[in-house]
Amino acid sequence: MRHRSLGYPIVIATLAALLCVPDLANADTISRVVEIRSYNLKPGTREHFQHVFVTDVMPLLARWKVDVVSFGPSPADADSWYLMRGYASLEERQKSEDAFYGSDDWKKGPREAILAAIDTYATIVIPVDEATLRGLRNTGVQGSAAAAPKGAAEIVAALDTEYQAAVKGNDAATMDRILADDFVLVTGRGQSFTKTELLTQARNKTTVYEHQEELEQKVRVWGDTAVVTALLWIKGTTAGTVSDRKLWFSDTYVRTPAGWKYIFGQASLALP
Repeated sequence: MRHRSLGYPIVIATLAALLCVPDLANADTISRVVEIRSYNLKPGTREHFQHVFVTDVMPLLARWKVDVVSFGPSPADADSWYLMRGYASLEERQKSEDAFYGSDDWKKGPREAILAAIDTYATIVIPVDEATLRGLRNTGVQGSAAAAPKGAAEIVAALDTEYQAAVKGNDAATMDRILADDFVLVTGRGQSFTKTELLTQARNKTTVYEHQEELEQKVRVWGDTAVVTALLWIKGTTAGTVSDRKLWFSDTYVRTPAGWKYIFGQASLALP
């Protein structure tokens, strides 16, 4: 990830004209500064970047009392994205960002997922008055339905569906992202598997799957814990032997600083 420097005087003049930013000479009209950060994301990552920002980063920014003015994808191309944050002063901006980016909430939370999607970014800061700030808040998706974090049940349901698809495709990278490090799966016959063991099986393609889909799914949430109960259809070939079965299972997810993680799975015996 690379930070690109911009020609500050030229950019400020252009944005001042476009956004009707007050003349810098009229300091009495200026009440805030707005940081505008423009990202060039790696191809194909913008949808996931937006999802992580809305579901994981926005709650952290709110907890750290950061004023998110606007954010969202740029209509210019398929890989651009922007974030605007408001501060009382340049000094307050520096203090706020040092605290947020130095926190465990960020470093042990969504930092890795966010940085992995960024190719380059550029940052500028402009002075604004209240009228301009109100106008900027009406841009992008901030304040719209798209900005509202999805309900926990919806997030976990989608994550569990994504996990089953990853198992079907022997996608160890996606499985690794979703599984908690201390994950344990217990089968209907009492056999247990750790995260490491499941990832090894996926990388070795121990089973080639034709089906690994949830036919029914119900999610229940209690605070930072969610349980998925589902009917799973599994059909695959292991060491030349074809297995075709349906079974019930319960998957337990916990909310962590890095988002929801799949921590425990309990499967039934195959249905008759």
